Amino acid sequence: MNKMKEILSHSGSAEMMIIYYMLDKGIENLKSITEDDIKTVRGNGLMTEEFCQSIVRTAVRIANECDTHEILQYIRCEAWFTPAVKEIEICKAVRSNYSWEYLCNEMDVDPEETDYMKLKFIVEEL
Repeated sequence: MNKMKEILSHSGSAEMMIIYYMLDKGIENLKSITEDDIKTVRGNGLMTEEFCQSIVRTAVRIANECDTHEILQYIRCEAWFTPAVKEIEICKAVRSNYSWEYLCNEMDVDPEETDYMKLKFIVEEL
């Protein structure tokens, strides 16, 4: 984990962008990207060309220098929050018919099939 941490320590506030890019493109796919490929990366309205290329360059370096297990362990243990599962219960009786139907439709559930929902969601543990 130390190698990835060392590489990312030079990335400043771009750490999560680099991790997202790695997960989006695939760690194994990044290993075949060359410097010539990186030079074709363009900027956008929010980020300069140099910044975008730096993100790709760092992601490629991590993919080539770090073991996949090490990368995933860093993401799980260092980069993301400690999750906690919270639970809420919703009953049809305490909601208007319109709001119950709307909620059921958003959850892709037939409002006529149930009059009770238990929802679990993940939050950052403080």
